[in-house]
Amino acid sequence: MDFDRISSIYDREIVPVWGRPFSQLLVQKLPNPLTGTVVEVGCGTGYLTIELAQRLADKARLIALEPSLEMIEIAFEQGEQVVREGKVLFQRHSLNDFQFADGVLDLIFSNLGLFYIAEPDHFLFKLLRLLKPGAPGVFTLPMRGSFENLFSVLSTTIERLDERELLRQLKFQRLGFPSPEEALFLLQRSGFGDVSLELHPFQMIFSDAAALLESAFFRHHFLLEWRPFLQKIDFQELLAELRDVIDVYRAGEDVKLWVRAGCLQCHRPLISLPRLGL
Repeated sequence: MDFDRISSIYDREIVPVWGRPFSQLLVQKLPNPLTGTVVEVGCGTGYLTIELAQRLADKARLIALEPSLEMIEIAFEQGEQVVREGKVLFQRHSLNDFQFADGVLDLIFSNLGLFYIAEPDHFLFKLLRLLKPGAPGVFTLPMRGSFENLFSVLSTTIERLDERELLRQLKFQRLGFPSPEEALFLLQRSGFGDVSLELHPFQMIFSDAAALLESAFFRHHFLLEWRPFLQKIDFQELLAELRDVIDVYRAGEDVKLWVRAGCLQCHRPLISLPRLGL
């Protein structure tokens, strides 16, 4: 997803259907109050950061990191009050090289950020060393099985259209959602301890096929990634075909897409353990 491109519509059109269900799950797992030095990885437009600023104990501070320039500029604007109060520090950050000393953070959390990281193994190992021994990390991400009914319809349609490159891309997207076992092992082999996962499915609901295909979430999470793979038909022809097929499947009912939201909880061990398989 191109976060610079969607920054102006993110809070209005993406957060309610995608970010908010995950952040509600995450907030339930965070301490209250938040104490010490807390880091949010991938704060986006700062909507969750600003909400959590109200949980900060006296002298606690929340450092919110975001790689997208457009997103962090919105976060600065929307979070002006909490920044002025000294509760929050927004910072544009590549999420590659962290300029913190080892063992200084009391909590690290990320809402969906882990899902968009290209090399999560190395990313998590870098985060691990920043935490104090015993300090927690909390991460949300969509799990395998998300959009399964949609993927089935898409696969059938694209296979019938004989768009083989696009079909391979669709399979790649489908496997991009980790299984529970893969997610747990990812944290364990990065050195985290006390790793657990909770699954909380939710539905994304659209009135019909047109509402789904024209939604900002679907356009930017699926459709725009498909253009380079179309070889035999044009983009509008694909959309028309999908619209007809989805409307047949829904049989006059709302289009309901199931998402398997996962929340990973973990701690930095009191005694550092060797990384597994790396």
